[in-house]
Amino acid sequence: MHPGYFGLVALEIAADRSREAERRRLVASARAARDGRPHPPAGPLRRTLARSAVALSRGAVGLARRLDEPTAAEVGDCLPRMTGSA
Repeated sequence: MHPGYFGLVALEIAADRSREAERRRLVASARAARDGRPHPPAGPLRRTLARSAVALSRGAVGLARRLDEPTAAEVGDCLPRMTGSA
């Protein structure tokens, strides 16, 4: 088989799943509208919580990067000592 065949199959499966999820969302929305209970829009509390979660996540990533960064002294300690006499 062609090496790219499985990639194409995976893309087709992903597209099928996306279409199916959209269809299910539309059906659920139509049922909710028929029953007189439309989906409420995302409120300010939900948006605020989402933004807070993003800020916390970005802060944690920044902290982890700073903690992983070796200082010049630490890098120097890891290198073998070079002596002037050969």
